[in-house]
Amino acid sequence: MPLVYYLWPALLTVLIALPLLVFSWYFYDIAFWENWLPGEAGKYEEFCERNRMDRLIREPSNTFSNLAYVWLGFQVLAFAIWDFRQKINKNRLQQWPLLSVVFALSLILLGGGSFFYHASLSAIAQRWDMTGVYSIMAFLLAYPVFHFFPNRKNFLLGIVTTLLLADLLLYIYKWSLNGLIVLPAFIVVVVLFIALDQILRKPKRNMKWIFSALFFLVAAFVLWYLDREKILCNPDSLFQGHALWHCLTGWSSFSIYMFYRSESGR
Repeated sequence: MPLVYYLWPALLTVLIALPLLVFSWYFYDIAFWENWLPGEAGKYEEFCERNRMDRLIREPSNTFSNLAYVWLGFQVLAFAIWDFRQKINKNRLQQWPLLSVVFALSLILLGGGSFFYHASLSAIAQRWDMTGVYSIMAFLLAYPVFHFFPNRKNFLLGIVTTLLLADLLLYIYKWSLNGLIVLPAFIVVVVLFIALDQILRKPKRNMKWIFSALFFLVAAFVLWYLDREKILCNPDSLFQGHALWHCLTGWSSFSIYMFYRSESGR
């Protein structure tokens, strides 16, 4: 794939980041969110980074680190555009670029939602944030499950519809779900179905991507725990464990996508 397809996602992310940085710096001392219903992190300091409740951006590092998801979303979208133009049928993701578009939008949804949440620490933003997380997990689960359906072409519309409906339901019932239980359960089921798909179908894929996904996921959870429990913590530092969690989980999700994409043969 030409270099330009790797450059424009990064450039577009920078063009989004710069105005946000300037705007947040210029209006940094405006307590814009003071009348919004707070989420969990707004009621107490859930993460290590200090809650600046009188500022426009209440958790700067945890906020802007979410642009990593946005960048990766644009990169997946670049792959989808390339696939649309080249009409390559090497694997299902390349054969049906709409699947890549759905995953790209899920990453961008997560990045935007988590940016909103850590900037405002509001309840409505927390709902959006977790919907984005579940949206990513739903796609990573749906893709290997998809291969077990014999009539795969007709299932394309079904898988996209199911993902959109799942996102809507997860948004509506967010407060009925315990993220500390649902998210690990999602991850376990995703790993299980990836393993089943690999064992039963024996597709030829680049295994370095799955090892990358697992390594960065474990590293992300370690940093998340150390940050949440205030073990490795400097509240006023620009370097925050939860901010690194955003970057590492984004790369882990992208690695699973690349693992799927590396399949040779349909």
